[in-house]
Amino acid sequence: DYIMDDTNWKIDYLVVECGSWLNSRKVLLSTQNITEVNWENKTVIVNISTEQVKDSPEYDDSKPLDEQYEKSLSDYYSHA
Repeated sequence: DYIMDDTNWKIDYLVVECGSWLNSRKVLLSTQNITEVNWENKTVIVNISTEQVKDSPEYDDSKPLDEQYEKSLSDYYSHA
């Protein structure tokens, strides 16, 4: 899934459900971290390690995305 800014129609984040790999938790990845999209294989390559995803702030899609969460996400990936 993805999160789009409804003022400029820019996709800001990919919503990644980690499945059984991480107990189905969801995380957000900034589209700035995308290095490649392979349409044929239906894969998105990012410059984030598995460990970074595993330890990243969990995303709860039942709550609105707010500035505090976005800051925690930005802080996490800038220091990870």
